[in-house]
Amino acid sequence: MRQKELTIPEIKIWPVEEMVHEDEFTDRVELLCELGRLLTLFLRGLDFLSRYLPISLKDIAG
Repeated sequence: MRQKELTIPEIKIWPVEEMVHEDEFTDRVELLCELGRLLTLFLRGLDFLSRYLPISLKDIAG
């Protein structure tokens, strides 16, 4: 019985900007940037609060 030869299919990886419409791509990038800024502000706020709270945030988290 002859063994079948296994071949690896050619996989094409497309850049994201070629997979979606330009406006949709731009909107997604802008959204990710805004989420990054909000996360940074949130983490700074936690850091600020942790300096002035009588208990540690680690105590709250358990």
